[in-house]
Amino acid sequence: FGNELKAQITLEHSYYAYHKDFYILNLGDNDYKYVIQDSLGFSLYNLDHTPYLLNVVPPIPIWSPPSYYEVSYISKSLFDCDSSNIEYAVTNPWNSANYYVFRTDGTTLFERDDVIGSFNIGGFDGSLIFQPIVATPSGTKLILQDQKSTGYDSIYVYSLCGTLPVTIKQIPPDNNFVTLFPNPSSGTINFLINKLNIDTKYKLTIYNSLSQLIDESEITGNYYSLNINRQNISPGTYTFNLSTGGRILQAGKFVVIR
Repeated sequence: FGNELKAQITLEHSYYAYHKDFYILNLGDNDYKYVIQDSLGFSLYNLDHTPYLLNVVPPIPIWSPPSYYEVSYISKSLFDCDSSNIEYAVTNPWNSANYYVFRTDGTTLFERDDVIGSFNIGGFDGSLIFQPIVATPSGTKLILQDQKSTGYDSIYVYSLCGTLPVTIKQIPPDNNFVTLFPNPSSGTINFLINKLNIDTKYKLTIYNSLSQLIDESEITGNYYSLNINRQNISPGTYTFNLSTGGRILQAGKFVVIR
């Protein structure tokens, strides 16, 4: 029966992408490509599904401890003004590591050690997203946070040559640390916190609409549940931060109703 429906939907092509990321990417100037990415590197295909650039392997190990890198931004001219070669950033979205930008011809365009590209992903419709590369009226900016013991609080802002296509790959939004439910709630708010390093201390802070601290909990381990009963707080909108070492990993909000 389904084969006899008259919908204008036609299968163009199929890819084998077991244990691989697959997405459409704008390299700039509306030059769209299909991307297949795994733990080794990535390949690009044209919209007609012909190969464009195959088996790009970064000159550093990707999924090797102690630093687990992944390819994030892929562009023609985001990091320099030469659009004749594909360039891409390699970073660790979880822990301190080197931040690299490579060209597919093997050239290293940029390297900074012991930094992390700050990102912050909240929960549900109250989420906040801060990406390390942002398009602004003053140009495209790269923001890195120093993770060295001698300069932990340093923030570096770099100007980039190119513009940021809206479909460029960024840190996957499913890398959430915190899931909270129900939201809004008339009873208990449950915070489920996971994907944490068991050797790192984390802090969950909750603020009311006046930015007054109403709750603070230290969290260790890789899974934690915190329940807040509405009897302890008044109805309204509240925000939360999950942080470690002064760096906010995730922020969001929840609503308590009568």
